[in-house]
Amino acid sequence: MPDTAKPRRYHIIANAALGPYISGGDRHFIELAKYLLARQNTVLIYVWEEGRTMCLREGLPAASIVVWPVGIWSKSGFLITYLARIINGALQAPSGPAAAGEKNIVISASDFWQDVLPAFIWKMRKRDQIAWVAYLHLLAPDPRVWFSAQNIFFKISQLVSVFLMRRSDRVFVVNNDIKKYVARRGLARDKVIVVDNGIHLREIREIAPLYHVKKYDAIFSGRFHPQKGIFDLLRIWKMVVKRNKDAKLGLIGSGSKAYRSKVIRAVKDARLEAHVELLGFKGRAEQIALMKTSRMFVFPSTHESWGIVVAEAMASGVPVVAYNLGFLKDIFRDGIYLVPLKDSDGFADTIVNILSHPDEAEITAQKALRIVEQYDWEKVLSRTVSHMEGVIR
Repeated sequence: MPDTAKPRRYHIIANAALGPYISGGDRHFIELAKYLLARQNTVLIYVWEEGRTMCLREGLPAASIVVWPVGIWSKSGFLITYLARIINGALQAPSGPAAAGEKNIVISASDFWQDVLPAFIWKMRKRDQIAWVAYLHLLAPDPRVWFSAQNIFFKISQLVSVFLMRRSDRVFVVNNDIKKYVARRGLARDKVIVVDNGIHLREIREIAPLYHVKKYDAIFSGRFHPQKGIFDLLRIWKMVVKRNKDAKLGLIGSGSKAYRSKVIRAVKDARLEAHVELLGFKGRAEQIALMKTSRMFVFPSTHESWGIVVAEAMASGVPVVAYNLGFLKDIFRDGIYLVPLKDSDGFADTIVNILSHPDEAEITAQKALRIVEQYDWEKVLSRTVSHMEGVIR
């Protein structure tokens, strides 16, 4: 949004935000709120108690945070807390944004019901007073591939959310695959806008490497979960070690106690203790400092929608190897090494090739540096808010 644009009132519903880990969708609404506040807009962010903690930790002002309290239900386990936030958000919605002489912009930060239902209700009750912008960051995993009761529920709930989004003024998605998906389910194509995620280029460039030498041959950063490809990566790394006996992999991140135990056991079973180092959860600055001490970044995820961590690695000057998820080519073009999905042998071959030909890898890394310049948050959010402004012009 140009700095000369008229200040407006924005209401961001982020009642689905939870936990110490920040998803790409969480990062987007946090950066969006900061961008809007810096331009003298009025911004209110609607969250539950845990979301408030996240917002404060990320530097958002307390005055902009409206808590929809779950209270004692937050101690009753994930399912009860999940349902309590849905019900509470729906009950809070009738007292939503009042008109201030012009339309307020209501943003549902995700496609989860905790965010979509209040926005939908506000739109139905005060349709002449608000413009609703709905975000959909990630398609639910296909339960035929990732079978579980949770994934079946998420798939059904997302279909319901997409149906409700027909009442929105715009739907923002982060890649063309998602746009095609929602268009097939009844959303008008001209209502669906592809927006980007972003990174803080200047901050990344100013962070010094944690070590003065390349301590790791590759770094992984992400949640320990099968969809992130962590177990596939360990099988890949065993193949790499057979061809490069000194290869060292650093794993940034963590996960549930069960998955962390499985990762530790998988490392031991593969006899990779001397070749894999578990680095634990790291803040963003330390994560980037570690990336800069690696010869490459590996991204073996099989279910994603954008890849902020990929862009951060590229901005750190590190070559990136990833499975070809389709949208990655659209976003990062020839600045990334892409391997056919689930081709573990090809992934290992690419890693070994980068280690064997560092000069060629440096050329790709330099291309990546130029590509990610367009994904600085300032540029990304300027484009994004311009789309929002277009809703009420």
